[in-house]
Amino acid sequence: MNRSDIINFFEEPKTSGAIAYTFLSIIVVYLSLLILAYEQKFWPLDNLEITIIDYIDIFVLAFFTIDFLARLIILKEKSKYLFSFAGIIDILAILPSLLAFYLPIPSSEWLRVLRLTRFFRILQFFKPKSSASASFGLFTRLLPWLGIAAALKLAIVIWVEDKNFWIESGALDIPISVIGFATAILLGAKLSAAQSRFYSIEDAMSRIVGTLNGLQAQVNLKTLSTHFAKNILDEIETNDSKFTKSQETFRDLTKVAASVNYDESIICDLSKDYQHIMHLLNAKTPPFFDLFMKLAAGTFVAMSITAVTGFTGLLTTLVMVCIIGGMYVLVDDFDKPIEKDNQSLINIDISSLRNHVSSI
Repeated sequence: MNRSDIINFFEEPKTSGAIAYTFLSIIVVYLSLLILAYEQKFWPLDNLEITIIDYIDIFVLAFFTIDFLARLIILKEKSKYLFSFAGIIDILAILPSLLAFYLPIPSSEWLRVLRLTRFFRILQFFKPKSSASASFGLFTRLLPWLGIAAALKLAIVIWVEDKNFWIESGALDIPISVIGFATAILLGAKLSAAQSRFYSIEDAMSRIVGTLNGLQAQVNLKTLSTHFAKNILDEIETNDSKFTKSQETFRDLTKVAASVNYDESIICDLSKDYQHIMHLLNAKTPPFFDLFMKLAAGTFVAMSITAVTGFTGLLTTLVMVCIIGGMYVLVDDFDKPIEKDNQSLINIDISSLRNHVSSI
């Protein structure tokens, strides 16, 4: 393993080992925040609890310290890393515990506040990765939001939940139920429309391939039909929604077909399917609908974070983000049938077109 492979292990996780290490680092961050909340909520602790927390904190400190030193050693631009957002967060992740070991104030309030900065390590996953995101799948998209939601809930549990002014448990049950139901309806409506469009594209693509197979038998149309098929495939695979080359080729194809008196109904059906595909691939959900759906989903999760108390509320928060966030990500991905970037999870099946092009 060379230097570049080690850098990619930390910065661009692609192998199973690198991905497993990344998930471990996330679990350690959550563990650290959970212990911090428990320590604050149930202080003073008995000797057994203090011993367990001390061992966990030593493990967390060792993990973050080794991670920080490894990055510092392998990265070429060390000063750039130290003064970057990621570098500062990595330093703050180990600084509080180091101060607690060497200063006689291990339980001081300001050190606990400083330890909350560990959750910002989750925000590093907002940085686009290469093919790593496809390997992480859906959870890659949700992890940063899980980190933010968990940190907010832990802050509420630690500082305000036991105050007299805070919302009583169950006070927002009815609004949460109504907003949750409305969010489900909005997500379902978008899913139905997007899924219908998704499969309609695949059906039209299959009909086009069937027509192109027939055109291959025509000597005067074989070359142009081949170029047309290759252009469409290339434009879909490169996420070119303008379809400039295939449109030019199709115009030439129709002219030649008319000159040799080829069946007009076949060319007409081909044209309808081709225009249908171009329209559906460029169609999007109305922006206002998307905005309102985001507001409804965000309000639902925020009210759940606020209203469900204690560590049960923390678990509820994580489940809500996973379910509502996961539904939104998947539904939103249906709305982008040919967007094959590193965040794409679902794409149309163009195997019929690809097989046709490979066979000619």
